[in-house]
Amino acid sequence: MMDFINPSTSATYSAAWRFNIRGVAVSGLVQAMLGCGLGTFACLLPYPLFALDKARDISLNMVEELGEAWQAGIKCFACATHDARDEAILRHHIDGLSEGVASLEGLDDASWWESMGLSGKPQQVRVMLFTLTGTIQESYARLLNVQNLCRVAAKTPEHVKLMEHMKPHLESLTKQASDLLGAFVEAAIDGGFDDDEEANLNDMYTKVKQALETVADEFHKKQGKRSEERRVG
Repeated sequence: MMDFINPSTSATYSAAWRFNIRGVAVSGLVQAMLGCGLGTFACLLPYPLFALDKARDISLNMVEELGEAWQAGIKCFACATHDARDEAILRHHIDGLSEGVASLEGLDDASWWESMGLSGKPQQVRVMLFTLTGTIQESYARLLNVQNLCRVAAKTPEHVKLMEHMKPHLESLTKQASDLLGAFVEAAIDGGFDDDEEANLNDMYTKVKQALETVADEFHKKQGKRSEERRVG
């Protein structure tokens, strides 16, 4: 680039108002511009291009991991004693989920580059998927509360008896809710759902609602029996 100050150079340069596109200076400028442009493009392309695919994979894995974590939480909380192994299993699931939750928060912004905010399937997938991300994060937050309860809950005979009765109902509810969340995530990944999928989702929602009502009814029945036993005693 400093060749122009060499008095014995044979290179050609633009002179007066003539613009020599084959000159040394212009060629160097074009090379520098291409290098800067390609460097910027290379920094942006690899991550945003696959951000939506990463979000799909992480969401599917998190739904499966979330269901297993809730099953582990129920088992840990319903145990007759404080079991270090059960608590370690629950902690392992939660640690795995925390990485996914942190990753999804960043992928939401990065995936914008794939759709540029324009209407279309990528944008629809992005909106649906990251709307469900809020549900996943809420479930994860509640799971942290379960983990704390497993550490501090007093495993009294009343607690053990109540949880022996409630455990199968809670496990059934967790299974139905996990299946429903998984179906919603799969629909979000596809960018929508057809009539058959919508009917299946409504059926799964009904099952979750029934399982939730069963849990509430069984809990109140058990609490009513305990109160009656206390009065008699």
